[in-house]
Amino acid sequence: MNDRNKRRSYFVPEKYQPSEVVRNWAMDEFNIDEKEVGRQLLLMRDHEFRRAYSDWDRVFRNWIRKADEIQSLKRERKPRQPDILSETDRKAEHEKWLADMKRLGVKV
Repeated sequence: MNDRNKRRSYFVPEKYQPSEVVRNWAMDEFNIDEKEVGRQLLLMRDHEFRRAYSDWDRVFRNWIRKADEIQSLKRERKPRQPDILSETDRKAEHEKWLADMKRLGVKV
């Protein structure tokens, strides 16, 4: 059955689940986890659309993009790697800082 023959609806069908490809796309593209994909699906299920749709994977992709746009996605928190400077770079940064302080008249 192609998309044109699918029944259109203003609400997400109860049995709809995003395809694995769409789930992986959302998680990779927007740095969200499976739990957030599920949360967004629940939010989408509670929404009544102005137009009737039949391609729900397409609607879900657009839903995720919009959620990113309005910053409603809860992203995975990945620990940030500390910046590690070489001894030479650290000394250069320190010398630059000292020069800036001297230029500003700050005694160090």
